[in-house]
Amino acid sequence: MRAALPCAGPSESLKPREVACQAAHARPQRCRTTASSGGSSSSGGGGGAPALRRRDVRARGLLDLYRQQQQQQQQKQPQKPKEPEVPVVESLLMEEGVHFTEDDTPCPTDCVIEVFTEAELEGVFSSALPDALVVVDFFKTDCPACKVMAPGFHRMCRSASEHAQHIIFVKHNIYEYEDDDGDGELTPLARRFKIKTVPQFAFFKSNGAELVESFATRDKTRLTEAVDKHAPVAVGRWDDGDA
Repeated sequence: MRAALPCAGPSESLKPREVACQAAHARPQRCRTTASSGGSSSSGGGGGAPALRRRDVRARGLLDLYRQQQQQQQQKQPQKPKEPEVPVVESLLMEEGVHFTEDDTPCPTDCVIEVFTEAELEGVFSSALPDALVVVDFFKTDCPACKVMAPGFHRMCRSASEHAQHIIFVKHNIYEYEDDDGDGELTPLARRFKIKTVPQFAFFKSNGAELVESFATRDKTRLTEAVDKHAPVAVGRWDDGDA
């Protein structure tokens, strides 16, 4: 066998044969170093990236599937219908035990006329026909009986709408203002007609010059009978329903 050729150190002058010898001994070492460094970089860097990307794609797919299932469940659940909002005035009356039906809907603003002063009431009297009947409801806001009679009074106004020129319905709050206890100062109209109890109904004819009847009641039947008695025309049929 041929003996291994000795290799010279870097400081010695090398002959061509000795240069080849040194290269032959150094190449495997360099190759091993390169291979080891390349292997470590592949295991920690580029070799793991595809696996991470695959996991990310799978996670996104599962998240999209979960969202789709949630949307499908929401669509399957029946939607609760929204309850209709109750107007403030009707809700206050319901607290007092007054429950509304289809016939209890509020009247147009020109049906029951609200007056605040003597001049406004005189204006209603002067614009009415000489034989017209003017019915005035004297009330106060904190009166339970007044709240009970109010829907019936509005129904009467609606029933007599075909005879609006001959039967006129008016209302008046007897207090100019009210404190926390429900007391207040009577209006000039309430003092003029000496209103002591509410609801009080007054019946006027001859453009207000004649007060034919006045009484306090929460009986709708008595009220309709008084209107039939004093009105110049007959109302064919009064609206049924408890006041």
